[in-house]
Amino acid sequence: MNIKFFIIGIFAGLFVVLSSVCCFAEENIKSVYSDVAYASLSKSQVCNIYLPKPDEKLFPVIILVHGGGFAMGSQNDPIIQPVIKKALEKGYAVFSVDYRKSSEAVFIGALADVKAAVRFIKANAGKYNLDSENLTIWGESAGAYLSVMTALTPEVNFLNGEVNDNINYSSSVKNLVSFYAPVEFFTMDSEFVELGLSDCANHNDEKSFESRYLGQALNTDKEKTYATYWATYSDDVKKAAKFLRNIWIQAGSNDKNVPYTQSKNLSEKLPKILDDTKIHYELIDGAGHMDTAFYTDKNLNAVFDFIEQ
Repeated sequence: MNIKFFIIGIFAGLFVVLSSVCCFAEENIKSVYSDVAYASLSKSQVCNIYLPKPDEKLFPVIILVHGGGFAMGSQNDPIIQPVIKKALEKGYAVFSVDYRKSSEAVFIGALADVKAAVRFIKANAGKYNLDSENLTIWGESAGAYLSVMTALTPEVNFLNGEVNDNINYSSSVKNLVSFYAPVEFFTMDSEFVELGLSDCANHNDEKSFESRYLGQALNTDKEKTYATYWATYSDDVKKAAKFLRNIWIQAGSNDKNVPYTQSKNLSEKLPKILDDTKIHYELIDGAGHMDTAFYTDKNLNAVFDFIEQ
């Protein structure tokens, strides 16, 4: 990701996003738990838990994964608050997940953490009155990458890294929502060039967010870089078809951080592997990275309508 455009995107979206954050309607919240540890390897492995009212039935779950270039951000980020608010209105429990950043742990670190968070939810479903068969993982930007990888590779033990908490549970989920995800790191620069955005083709630089997450420049070792790509595990991805039912993929045509073709290519390749999985791809015309267009009431309602099919 381009750091300059990333920072611009943050400030461009903060006003509209913050206006919807203020506070959640109390009638929609039963309880909130902050900084709950879902694994034991690092203090970064925590999540916030929001439980809705009423509680006569098991809650479906949104597992929300924030972005930040694998280097910054937290489960409290303003940009994801509209998702939490909408999910609570819809009667979902929300687990807003933090994870180790690239300064603390390179690949597989953050991915192993998010997978562990899914396992924690399943292991504690009874404690929080959760429907462990109805889990949706939802990410934006780097968090969308982590969500895509978690949803598509639930049975790849290598990607659990050294995080063994609740290892007897699967990290499989029912639904996936991806907002403007980096997906195939190795081709990001060439895709920007093809889009006529050569100035944005800086991901192979050793200081880029993706390179820092990998632990070295993306073009140093193609095989190592492709270890971060879902299709490298295509035989295992086929197994995810047992669990996945709905996949929502969105990107913006004016994204200067991640080429929208990353999402487009994902949407075109997945149907060849995942039978009977509904896949929705949409390009929001004119939207940039972290654009408020993704977080409007209209768009969020459309997402929930889709995953509830």
